[in-house]
Amino acid sequence: MSRQFVVLFVLLSIGCSSTGGVESSPLTPAAPKAAECASTTVAPSPSPRVPMGTRTAPALGIDRVQLRSSNEGYLIDFRYRVLNGDLARPLLDRSVALRLVDPETGASFRIAGTAKLGSLRTTGSPVEGRTYYALFSNPAGRIPEGARWTLEVGDVRVAGIPVGL
Repeated sequence: MSRQFVVLFVLLSIGCSSTGGVESSPLTPAAPKAAECASTTVAPSPSPRVPMGTRTAPALGIDRVQLRSSNEGYLIDFRYRVLNGDLARPLLDRSVALRLVDPETGASFRIAGTAKLGSLRTTGSPVEGRTYYALFSNPAGRIPEGARWTLEVGDVRVAGIPVGL
């Protein structure tokens, strides 16, 4: 099973899932039914909508740079398309640290990770034209939607990336 599929499965299974034939008891509450999940609505965000996918980062050989809130605000989904594989190589290198930095306070956030899956980012050799991802931790939802953040990839900095919906 691919790592991307496992990550997607884990993130999707957090919200709505079936009990898988297991009876619920006072110690194990029943999971919501599929109809309940389908009828669940999400309240609109009070923050203004930010147009996504318009940023480029020529120093990293990427475009369509996007930061989006995910998993009810506990993760920030960073997506980008590779234009130049040689310049984008550090983004996919496990030994290079990726960080999101608040330009006002200097607070920084690292790539999210789990014990079983490791870092939640794409690694390997970059292919031009392909879109890749990395998931940053956002404990307590401290990165608000609409804010502009700086991405640090080793010594390279890309400033002013908006966090969208």
